[in-house]
Amino acid sequence: MADACDAFRNEILAGILRYDGIFRGLTYGDYLREWCNWIHSDTPSYRGYRGEICYLQGNLSYYYDKDTGIRVQAEKFQNNGRDMDGNFRGLVVWTSTAVFVPVMAAFYSVSETDPYDGGELQSLADCQFACRRDIYEGGERWCTLEKKGLDCDPIDLNANVLYYESPSFKLTVSEKSLLAPRFEVPIHPNTYDTFTAVLAVMLNTSNTHFLSEGEYRLRYGGFGRGLYKNDAIQDFNVRPDLGWPKISPPGAHLPPDHSAEVPPL
Repeated sequence: MADACDAFRNEILAGILRYDGIFRGLTYGDYLREWCNWIHSDTPSYRGYRGEICYLQGNLSYYYDKDTGIRVQAEKFQNNGRDMDGNFRGLVVWTSTAVFVPVMAAFYSVSETDPYDGGELQSLADCQFACRRDIYEGGERWCTLEKKGLDCDPIDLNANVLYYESPSFKLTVSEKSLLAPRFEVPIHPNTYDTFTAVLAVMLNTSNTHFLSEGEYRLRYGGFGRGLYKNDAIQDFNVRPDLGWPKISPPGAHLPPDHSAEVPPL
């Protein structure tokens, strides 16, 4: 069993995107920007098509307490694991699907109010300062991965969870955004100058080492500045990637023969 556990660990670690790595032409900072726009969109969910990045999210369940007026979390943790009756509530991904895991994240836009200091963020420099402070003044964090059927300890990925920043960018908050009202600081639909920072890890980005089939459980989260906490459990079922389906008959896309019109060189 020790050999199987070592093989599993090596498989996972080999697929982690390096700190300075590039996957499909994009860096961690690029994926962070895309993730931030995705999470503010009207469809912040993994659709399951081949080639898609599986972006995860944290425990976004804030609301205003009617007695105190303070934003509090409705759910103690985001539970996307099997329920106590054994019903699967996770995601179905492919062996080649890359998974972006935001363990702790901070994003602020110009004109927002800093939830801790109470002042308006008047510039991107203000947003950068607030994001960096949120991350660096946070507390403990965790990120583990285990596979069903393997009698192994969960893999501790904490050493691979590193700090990243995005370039400043234009954030579009959809009028139909499902999650914007559930953020710690709700944001109105509009387009904003935005900056974001994160403690994250990106899994399954190797061209040679892929996730093997089976059911996995990812647990991640941490403590941020103030009373902020992220705690999430995400199960996912990995299925074989058989490639894109062929919808054209064999030979339909062979290069045309122009030898009768163009002489050889």
